[in-house]
Amino acid sequence: MENKMRHPLQAAVSRRALLQRAAGTSLATVAGVALIPGLSAAQNQNPFAWISLTDQFKAAAQAGGNSADLAILNYALLLERLEATFYNTNYNKPYLTNPTPGTQLTALLVGSEQAPTSVNTNAVALARFTMSPDQTQLFYDVRSTGLSGDATSIRLFNGARGTTGNIAYTLATPVNGVSTGVIALNPADLNALANQGIYVSIATAANPNGEIRGQVIAAPPGILSTTTPALKSIVDEIRDHENAHVSLLEQALGSNAQAAPTFQNLDAPTLQQFLTLAQNFEDIGVSAYLGQLPLIQDKAILATAGAIMAVEGRHAGGLRAYRKVASAAEGGDSNTTLTEDRENLNRARTRDQVLTLIQPFIASGVTPAPVTNPGTGTGTTPGSNNGTGTVTNPGSNNGTTPNNGTTPSTGTNNGTTPGSGGSGTTPTGGVNPPAVSPAGGVTPTQQA
Repeated sequence: MENKMRHPLQAAVSRRALLQRAAGTSLATVAGVALIPGLSAAQNQNPFAWISLTDQFKAAAQAGGNSADLAILNYALLLERLEATFYNTNYNKPYLTNPTPGTQLTALLVGSEQAPTSVNTNAVALARFTMSPDQTQLFYDVRSTGLSGDATSIRLFNGARGTTGNIAYTLATPVNGVSTGVIALNPADLNALANQGIYVSIATAANPNGEIRGQVIAAPPGILSTTTPALKSIVDEIRDHENAHVSLLEQALGSNAQAAPTFQNLDAPTLQQFLTLAQNFEDIGVSAYLGQLPLIQDKAILATAGAIMAVEGRHAGGLRAYRKVASAAEGGDSNTTLTEDRENLNRARTRDQVLTLIQPFIASGVTPAPVTNPGTGTGTTPGSNNGTGTVTNPGSNNGTTPNNGTTPSTGTNNGTTPGSGGSGTTPTGGVNPPAVSPAGGVTPTQQA
C-alpha cells in the first residue's frame, strides 16, 4: 500500500491567520497599534501536526516490496557506515580535544617599511604565522590589497628592520590577494623569528625588489584567536548525526540490511588530514544521495532519504565554512568554497562514481548490488539467477508464450524429461521466477 503524506496546508487557512502564525509579534507597529496581534501560547505551538516519517520509512523498508529501493537503502547504509566509522575513529584525537597552541607571529606590510628605499603606495598586507608546537613548521596566511598589480612573489628574508637580507623562504603566490600554506622551518632561523630578525616582503612587476614590507613580530595576546574549540563542537554534532543515520537505516532494513564491510585508511593523524577527509566524505555523501533520489519509488523512503541528504549538505557547508575562516595552522584554507567548484547546483554522482571514490577506504566486505528498476515488459530471453528446484510435472515441448515477461503458461503435452526451475531468489533488477516452470517452454526475460 502506498504511504500517503498529509500536506501541512491541507486544511483551509485564511491569509490573515497564516500571517499571524508566521509573524507572531515581530511585525512593526503604527502609532503604537500592532498591525497583527501577538500570538497566544497555544498559537505559538506548531499550528500543523509534525510530519514524522520515521515509522512510515521503517514500514516501507521492512515490507521489502521493492528490491530497487532496498538496494538504494543498503547503498546509503554503506555510505553512512563509512562516515560514522571515520568520525568515531578521529573525534577524540588531541588536535580536536586538547590542541597545543603554537607560537603566533604577525607582520603588517606597508610601502614605507620597504628598504633601502621606501615605496609610495596605499597597498597594505597582514601576515599571520603560527609555529607548530615542535617548532618544525610555520603556517602562514598573508592577505594583501591595493598593490600596483598582481604579486609576483612573497618571501621571508633574514634581516632586521631597515636592513636588507637574504631570502630565507618563498611563500605561495597569492590567489585573489590571499596566500596560505606551510613551510618547513630551518632550526637556525628559530632565534631570528623569536627576536624580530625576519621580515616579509611582497614584490610586484612595478616593484620587483619589493612593494610592501613588514617585520615579523610576536602577535599581541588575543590578536589571533583560535577556532579549534568551535570545530570540536561541529565534529561532535556531525558524529552524532552519522551514527543516528546508521541506526535508522539498520532498523528500517532489518534482516534486509547487508553486513558492514571492513574499512581502512580512515585514521587521520593531523588536523589538516582530518578536515580534508571529512570535507571529501560529506561532499561525496550529498552527491551520492542526489544521484539516487530520482530512482526511489516509495514516497516515505524518498522523503527520508531527502531529509538525510539535507543534513549531509549542512555538514559539508559547515566544514567548508570553518576551513574558509580558520588559520592554516588550524586546518583552514581561505580558498575553500562553500560548494564543490563554486557550484550553484550540487552535482549528482552515480553509484559507480561514488564506489570508485570510496573504494580505497574499503578493505573487504560486500558492496551493495547495482540499483536497477524491476522489469514489467515481455521478453523471450531467459533471465539469470533463476534458482534451482525439482518440478513434479515432467514434460517435453511444453511451453507457450509468457504473459507480460513474468509468468509462463502451463504446457499441454506431457513427456518424460523433467523440467528445471522452482522457487528461486529475486534476480538483480528483475522479478521472482515462478515456483514451477515447464520444461521446453519459453521463460520470461529478466527486465531491467
